[in-house]
Amino acid sequence: MLSDNGSAYRSYAPRVACRDLEIIPKFTRPLRPQTKGKIERFHRTFADGWAYRRHFNSESGRRAALPASVH
Repeated sequence: MLSDNGSAYRSYAPRVACRDLEIIPKFTRPLRPQTKGKIERFHRTFADGWAYRRHFNSESGRRAALPASVH
C-alpha cells in the first residue's frame, strides 16, 4: 500500500490492519510531489474506469461491480 505521510495512515489502526492482512505499507518521501502525483493519477484512473464509468443506483451496486474492475 502506497500512501502519503498523513497521520491517518501512520496511526495504530492502519498499521494493525496492514499487519493482519499481510500488506506492506510504503510511504511517499516528504516534499516529493512527483510520488504523490502518481497516487493521485492512479485514483483518477481507477475512478474513471470503475466508479464513474456508469451510473450506479446504490453504493451496494457500485461495490458489487468492484471485483470485476480490479485486476
